[in-house]
Amino acid sequence: DPGAAPRGPGARRVSGEVVVVVLAAGAGRRLGGVAKALLRVGADSGARSETGAESETRADPAPTAPSRAAPTAGSALAPASGSALETAMTFLARVAATAAQAGAGRAVVVVGPPHGERVADEARRLHLEVADNPDPDRGMSSSVAIGFEHADRHFHSAASALLWPVDHARVARATVAGLVAEAAADPG
Repeated sequence: DPGAAPRGPGARRVSGEVVVVVLAAGAGRRLGGVAKALLRVGADSGARSETGAESETRADPAPTAPSRAAPTAGSALAPASGSALETAMTFLARVAATAAQAGAGRAVVVVGPPHGERVADEARRLHLEVADNPDPDRGMSSSVAIGFEHADRHFHSAASALLWPVDHARVARATVAGLVAEAAADPG
């Protein structure tokens, strides 16, 4: 219920944009050193990554789809789960599309070595902002701090942020929309 009182200790309603901080600075060591952000969303199990390791994703290079304006809520950017178009999407593209369709605002993608340049290229192709973590080996918390700092400095209308690890590309739009609705403006 959007008019319900906020839940939890210290909870309060916020007024402003709900932005997304996408964590994509990892080296992908457990997947053989591939950039998780560039893996393909796919419904077929047994697909192979760039290293030949079996997974439920595809690790083809980023698609060469024509450049388009930044996705907006309600756009047709996020195809139905399992569709042919979806399997052509990178994890990062799927995260961005789902966030936009769920009503989230702008997004920043935190990148770092060894895949930082390629992931940053994909983020820019998707019209997302990029923040660099020069030493992601310090741990995920360093990427979280860099992402939130970027959002605070550059997204002045942001009132809250969703933290989204890029390897969770199949979060349902309804789930994200529920989080956005909880955090969105409701000063009443």
